[in-house]
Order: sequence, then structure tokens, then C-alpha cells
Amino acid sequence: MQKRPDDDENMPEFLDLPVVPTEWDTGDRGNVLLVSKVYGFGGWVFVEALVAISDEEMRTSAAEQPEWEDCDDASPGEGWYRVEIYSLPESLWEWAFFTIRQQVEFPCHVEFGILDGRAYAEFLD
Repeated sequence: MQKRPDDDENMPEFLDLPVVPTEWDTGDRGNVLLVSKVYGFGGWVFVEALVAISDEEMRTSAAEQPEWEDCDDASPGEGWYRVEIYSLPESLWEWAFFTIRQQVEFPCHVEFGILDGRAYAEFLD
């Protein structure tokens, strides 16, 4: 998790968005996240992703009481999810602002990757 020391103390802790190089002709896919929210804060743009919690993780982490969400009604499949916050690279900010303006219905699957040296985001749902 990251948090810039010169930023507002209310700034959420976040991870850098994991993007992977993709090549359409080989069928490679980018990193697909179940995105629950896109928002800006303190000059940064973030996506919140729901990450499925495995049964093993549920057993071993129960004592830590992490912030988990029961998303049975909101997402495909069954189970519990934890929220991870990712910062978007500046090249995807226009995509993020479009997403916010269009009031996209969340959660939805979004593929993030790098194609021809440029980051991209694509809705899969």
C-alpha cells in the first residue's frame, strides 16, 4: 500500500494499478478487475476493486477482521470480497472522468492493460 507523505491525511492507502502488456493477435488479456467505484481525491484518480476472498484466506484471516463485503447480490458468483484501491495512471484519467460522467453501473468487470505502449481500460460487462 502507498500513501504519499505530502498528501492529505484522509488520502486512502492505495496500490499502483497492475497493468500487463497485451497483444490482441495472441489473445492475451489484460488484468481484469471487478470495479466497484471510480473517483478522484486530492489530485489523484482511483478505482476500487472487489477481490474475491478464498475459503483458505477466510479461515486464516478471520482474526484480523479485514473490511470485507458480502457481494452476493451485487456481483456474479457467491462469496465475500475485500476492497482494494488502485491509483490510475494519468493516461487513464480521461477514461475515469468519462466513466464518472456516464454514471456507469457498478460493480462491473474492467480489463486494464498496455497495448502498443499505452495503458487502456475496457468494460467487459
